[in-house]
Amino acid sequence: MSANHRFAIDQEGWRPLIALFHDIGRMGDEDDSIHGQEGKALVERHFGRELSYLLAPQDLLAVKQGVANHTGGVRSSVKEIGAAWDADRLRLAWEFGLQAKYFSTATGLKFASSAENLILPTWR
Repeated sequence: MSANHRFAIDQEGWRPLIALFHDIGRMGDEDDSIHGQEGKALVERHFGRELSYLLAPQDLLAVKQGVANHTGGVRSSVKEIGAAWDADRLRLAWEFGLQAKYFSTATGLKFASSAENLILPTWR
């Protein structure tokens, strides 16, 4: 789990398993808009039985929802999806910069707004 995901967890109080699993369906660094759905299937197939013993049904549903739906390319008011989305935006900041308009959670918006004027190195 990256420091960015840990930051989102610490600030937003969301379920760490979403951070752990949210990119499990990704096969590379290319644009991959279906990796959320692929990841949800992998979570269900490989971890669903074990997680059903560890989590309340609504928490397991939240993990699967966060994994499946964080790739939509839009901000989300659903806390689990928004936190996974914000963690990805923080990870991509080195390439695209920080812009508050792309963040979902209060913590992500606050962080991006305060850092928006920083000059970050880019690779493009």
